Amino acid sequence: MSDTNQCDILIIGAGILGAATAHHLKQKHPELDILLTDRASVAQGNTSKSVSMIRNTFTSPPSFALAASSMNEYKQFHKVAPGGIDLNRMMYLWLFTEAQCEKNRPAISILKENGLDIELLSAEKLQSIAPCMNTNPQDEESMAYGIPPIAAGLLCRDGYSVDPVAITQHYVNMFKSNGGRTAYGTAVTDFLRKPVDTLMFDGEELPDQPFPSQPQMVSGVLLENGEKIEAGTTILAIGAWSRELTDKLGKGSLLSAKKRQWFYVESKSLEPLFNLPEFGNEDGTLPFTVFPNGIYAKPSREGGFYVALADDIGRPFNLDTTPERDYFLNAIYPFLCGYLPAFENVTIKAMDAGSYCYDEVYRTPIVDWLHKGVMLVSGGSGSGIMKADAIGRVASSRYESGEPGTGDNEIPLQLPNGITINTNDLTIRGRGRIEPEQLVI
Repeated sequence: MSDTNQCDILIIGAGILGAATAHHLKQKHPELDILLTDRASVAQGNTSKSVSMIRNTFTSPPSFALAASSMNEYKQFHKVAPGGIDLNRMMYLWLFTEAQCEKNRPAISILKENGLDIELLSAEKLQSIAPCMNTNPQDEESMAYGIPPIAAGLLCRDGYSVDPVAITQHYVNMFKSNGGRTAYGTAVTDFLRKPVDTLMFDGEELPDQPFPSQPQMVSGVLLENGEKIEAGTTILAIGAWSRELTDKLGKGSLLSAKKRQWFYVESKSLEPLFNLPEFGNEDGTLPFTVFPNGIYAKPSREGGFYVALADDIGRPFNLDTTPERDYFLNAIYPFLCGYLPAFENVTIKAMDAGSYCYDEVYRTPIVDWLHKGVMLVSGGSGSGIMKADAIGRVASSRYESGEPGTGDNEIPLQLPNGITINTNDLTIRGRGRIEPEQLVI
């Protein structure tokens, strides 16, 4: 197929998952005409709004396989293009209450058995490494908010800050260098369908096919401007917007969108948090830190911090992406100040919100055929960037299967770091077999 509005494979969504999938499909099938589209441009949806940390600290074997393999690939990208693919070894620090520490001890043991570079730091050790940290807040406001003392901190040394837009663009560049095509500003509104076997009468096609009673397949998409793109296979990699199309098709995607917002704050009072060399990370700063109630703080090389909290109960599923200043003031600020008094009187310099997209039950990515002619590659929010390369490889492998996964059989795929993953575990019917992640707050 060579016409602009025809292709063998159409990939909708030029975020990190769509770009990685496009690259791996084109690399494995150079003979196919593959078109990558987006209603905006490269990584301009939720990918660009990610705070963008990657790690390999997972107890669940599929999650570990996806994350470890992808992280190794990003390290290779950094070697070949160090100026364009930033990779800052910031490390992770999870702060635990006594109850959380006890709950996570089995997970910590698994991580150590897997040879991961982690260390459990006592509250006393944390206090000596970071004198600016208050491990037992006793001030009046902290007591009022019920801020619990910190019993220990889990330091993960193999954790990195990355540039999500640069990595996505790198995939697109590789895809195009292999002959892949792109088309931006193409908003998709619906699917095209055709009969699997066209019905004929007196040598002519019967009109108005496919009939509801006919076996049918997706044959492309309809664009907002009325144009059509015909495709042998259509791949949805549009994350939080997946259900806008899958609901029209009448095929459940299991995915929901929920607002996740971040705030960028600055103050001269934060300077001590940028001078903590004993943690041992690349810039001598506080690591990417997750506090006992799920608030996290990420230092920026510009001198401020990105801070956020992912709430669930009371946060509706929708595509609202309006950041809420009061959310920072009421839900985040008091806890930050309790543990790190340096955050007192910080100023919000920027704030934004995007939409996570995840399977409400298993919270793991979905890579599967929804119906004949249409695949779904989505549900990675919260770990999409850290697993994207391997997810793209799984998508390429699932493309060759041609049918929805059954969840009953092993379809192994060896990833570049030597780890093998069963691609059926990421299908809609197979995902229930995935061992739940044990490292949780």
